[in-house]
Amino acid sequence: MAPRSAVSNRTYRLSDPAEKNFRSPQRKHSAWHPATSGFTPTFSAERHIGTALRETYRAFARAVSQNLAPLGLTLSMWFALRSLWEADGLSQAELGRRIELNPAAVVAVLKALEVAGLVTRRRTRKDRRIYNVFLTAAGRKLRTRATALALQVDARALRGVKHEEIEQVLATLKRLRSNLANQKQ
Repeated sequence: MAPRSAVSNRTYRLSDPAEKNFRSPQRKHSAWHPATSGFTPTFSAERHIGTALRETYRAFARAVSQNLAPLGLTLSMWFALRSLWEADGLSQAELGRRIELNPAAVVAVLKALEVAGLVTRRRTRKDRRIYNVFLTAAGRKLRTRATALALQVDARALRGVKHEEIEQVLATLKRLRSNLANQKQ
């Protein structure tokens, strides 16, 4: 049976008890404990932070995809182009790490970008197994239009949200990522 919260009757499944480093949520210094964070976690769809983040990401992804579709771009193509606009000539493997796609998916995205005439892949001289990815003139030119279309989504999503609220959300998300990256189970 999953552990129960010390402050309510709700059941929380924070980790698999079969895991070597499982910790019960009743621990006094648990990061989520209401005494330290002021927030009691829940797995109800309306109140779970992970679910809210996922649903928000999906809404953004759908909207960006719709905006970029007239340019012939998918969301994965957009992520790849955005990374290349920041650092042209990345290795195929590094590009995959940056956009968090597996090697097979990266190859598919790059093939689509090549067919569209937006990138070229070249083998490195030192190691012929390694490809570097370069923007074409068309790929560089597309930056202004594609970025403007993607930013329209941000503008729509942030309508009526104050600058201070945006800064607070960004700071909170940064802290969440940091907490998860530094999490010691």
